[in-house]
Amino acid sequence: MPSYRPVNAVLRALKVLNVVNSRRQSTVSEIARASGLTSSTAVRFLETLESAGYVLKDTSNAAYVVSGKVLELSSGFEAYREMGVIAGPFLYALQREISWPSDVAVFDRDAMIVAETSRSESRLFYPRPPGFRAPIMGTSLGLAYLAFCTESELQTAVEVSAQVAEPWNDLARDRGKLQGVLARVRECGYAVMSQEYSALVYNRAIWAIAVPILLAGQAIASINVTMNREVSENEATSKYLASLQRTAARISQAIDKARHPSG
Repeated sequence: MPSYRPVNAVLRALKVLNVVNSRRQSTVSEIARASGLTSSTAVRFLETLESAGYVLKDTSNAAYVVSGKVLELSSGFEAYREMGVIAGPFLYALQREISWPSDVAVFDRDAMIVAETSRSESRLFYPRPPGFRAPIMGTSLGLAYLAFCTESELQTAVEVSAQVAEPWNDLARDRGKLQGVLARVRECGYAVMSQEYSALVYNRAIWAIAVPILLAGQAIASINVTMNREVSENEATSKYLASLQRTAARISQAIDKARHPSG
């Protein structure tokens, strides 16, 4: 038996957090209905949870999602939700600046899970919705991430990818070649989509460059720019790389602020 009666305000706040955590995203009215609260009361709890860093508000549609800080409380959090909500406005701003679309993605063993994309606003009709798994060895998103990830993540990606018989995974079966590719990414500051992936998935019509999104020097995600083959690598790096790197830095800063709201 507890020595004190439960604090009802805490119980209601936890109920609100549980409702947000159980859905991809929720509006205030949906949260209030699911938690049995009035909308005004739900807003007070949501703003308190947001202040504490446990939820994020998507300003594009006024919906709420959980943040990475709930990892301290639960293993049910999907990291790409936080990244998608935070990165979305930056992706669309980048597209307005350079015209070409971008994806931002987070690591998942042998793939990068797309968290958000600006392709829906693009002249390129090659949909890649949030949740899409981009193979880590074949895409610029994956190679940019691997060049700056932890050794354990790299080892996992190599071991899992090596078991999958796709041509771009030959890289996982040749550790020396892989290390050379990743060294070049570190030296140049960006990765390029593999020719094999471009050929099989896009019939060589589409390619991409990507850079990592770093926090404390370690990759937490990656972001690309996708173009058609009329754009050469030299043109892409001279015109778009600096903007892509600035966007990655801004997303990193926003993620850090969301995870440490009082910092």
